[in-house]
Amino acid sequence: MIGKGAQYLTAAGFGRYRISAASLGSLDLFRAGWLKFAAVQAIMAAFGVDGTAVIRATNDYLNGIAASDKAKATALAGFINEDPMMVCSLGLEPQGVTMPIRHIYGDNTAYILTGIYPYTNTGMDLAFILKKTSRNGIFGGSTNGGYKGLEAYSNGHIDLLYGTTFVTNELTAAVDDEVHIVAKGTSYQVYKNGTLVKSGTATTGTYSASESNFTLFAIMRNGSLLNGYRSPDGFQYCKLYDGETEVRNLVPFKHKTGTDTYECGMLDLAAVGVTGAKTFYGNDAGSGSFTIPDISYTPTP
Repeated sequence: MIGKGAQYLTAAGFGRYRISAASLGSLDLFRAGWLKFAAVQAIMAAFGVDGTAVIRATNDYLNGIAASDKAKATALAGFINEDPMMVCSLGLEPQGVTMPIRHIYGDNTAYILTGIYPYTNTGMDLAFILKKTSRNGIFGGSTNGGYKGLEAYSNGHIDLLYGTTFVTNELTAAVDDEVHIVAKGTSYQVYKNGTLVKSGTATTGTYSASESNFTLFAIMRNGSLLNGYRSPDGFQYCKLYDGETEVRNLVPFKHKTGTDTYECGMLDLAAVGVTGAKTFYGNDAGSGSFTIPDISYTPTP
């Protein structure tokens, strides 16, 4: 039987799918205590018969974290219960399930300030989709007079400014292409649709305290947003580093603001469980908004 309050049921419904005690097998779902019933219901509705594998993988993931940091696992479970589809951003590999990729999209107005000011040792690992061929800024923080920061454009190609190296015209006619950029230390790699299209070594420059806030969906230079360079391109995630230390790990997140309302933004996985750390990064523009589409998944026949 499946317990629900003071009632015991032989089966429970999740949308158009039914789940019984037998179908749970050794999931140990409720005794694990990580996911609330509403989160279980949402995952089952999204993944159908494969939902049990996703829930099992989620519990295993949280149990692994709890083994060394129970407070962090508890905090992360709270965010999953708030936005169950963030399981698509955790790197889970449930048996027999190819997890869909979740993205957050802008509207040419909304942007996010990460609070990181690029300098010589700033690194990044981020993935996004190019949606337009007109010239729009995707991300960046820099100063004039040198390529002090990290920038990109979606005018049919990527201009990656890293250190004092100007990496340009690597992606031609890029529309709805998946782009992945890794730049740490002085090395960088640019991937398009899973294929490495550029790699090299950047020359580090002289940095000062005037570097601008590293911004997503826009480019911040000398403390000012470049007018007209705001982008609707969709981010999958954005990791920022101070040397080898991860200082941001931002993924799409729907923050509940009421019973049936929420704000789209990004959750910093690196900050979850850290006392006093900022975890949710919403729209800093003062206008506009972000969109996180529902996932699309076809259950295993």
